[in-house]
Amino acid sequence: SFSYLGIPVKPGGYLDTVTLLQDNTEKALQTINQLAAIGVSPRRFDRLLAVRFYSQIVRPQLEYDLAISSVIFTSLRKLEACQNECLRIIFGGSSCSSFKVMLHLVNQTSIRERIAIL
Repeated sequence: SFSYLGIPVKPGGYLDTVTLLQDNTEKALQTINQLAAIGVSPRRFDRLLAVRFYSQIVRPQLEYDLAISSVIFTSLRKLEACQNECLRIIFGGSSCSSFKVMLHLVNQTSIRERIAIL
């Protein structure tokens, strides 16, 4: 297998969606952790600015190549879990916090709805 434009390709020319989604989630979590390390947190930054960082930097990393790949249900749950973790870091919420409310506050759709739009 090889990578073309950051998209892993299996022998035969098929997209390796499992590896792609794993890479996307790892990259998004690394980015949000780096942003948190420089101070993007509910205590230091305004939430609006933190949400803009998320929607313009982190969310596109999660969505990369979703328009041309077929995503299976288990991988979709991993993407949504990654999105929820990123939002939890931005808002300082606990693992029991409602992510639907956070998505509404940031004016974003869930990953499942976004895949349908793409």
